[in-house]
Amino acid sequence: MTDWIQLRQLNLSCIVGLWPTERDRLQPITLDVELGLDLGAAACGRLEESVDYAVLASQLTFIAQHGRFRMLESMAMAMLRFILAPPGPGQERAMVERAQVTITKPEALQGRALPRVVLSRTQETVDPLPSQTQASVGIQPLLETRHTGVYHVRLGPQKAWSLPDGASALVLGGALESGPYVLEPDQPVPSGDPTVANRSSTDGALLVVTHPPLNSSLSLSLSLSPSEPSP
Repeated sequence: MTDWIQLRQLNLSCIVGLWPTERDRLQPITLDVELGLDLGAAACGRLEESVDYAVLASQLTFIAQHGRFRMLESMAMAMLRFILAPPGPGQERAMVERAQVTITKPEALQGRALPRVVLSRTQETVDPLPSQTQASVGIQPLLETRHTGVYHVRLGPQKAWSLPDGASALVLGGALESGPYVLEPDQPVPSGDPTVANRSSTDGALLVVTHPPLNSSLSLSLSLSPSEPSP
């Protein structure tokens, strides 16, 4: 039996579209998301056996607003792979078995019709992209187009990773730092200092969006001395 969490009519504005007139202005979109999973344990009052829909709304908004996607299909696939990915370090949520993402672009046809894209996948049909790990930094692509990359990045203990130019990152879990800032889950990495450090003894995780996509030369980590004090 599959239970469902539904997130309806998440309204936000972002840059999305192929045409030149769409690349320099925000457009409204509406997200509707359905998550299929077993909520039996969550019924006993355990949030870690469910999915916090407030956190999910923030994460999906981050993907939409930083992705600057050319097509709704790309945005929806990035969101589906993110939702169906196994929970990363510090993410206290249940595994989602199936998901459906619906994206509506209400102003695209100036009221003549209401265009939307609907993508649905299960754990068996999501078709994950190949991942790579170098020096305790694991990079799992969620989507790569010619213009945009969306990634789940795992940062091992006592490691640091420098965000490449054109990248934005959101903390998913773990005790991470950027410059003088201690970063909390669901907090974006400040743009002033692109290096994210994990000075703890457990893994941390980031949601990263880049323009253009990453390549192997950008996925290097920097070692941190275990005895180096936190600033």
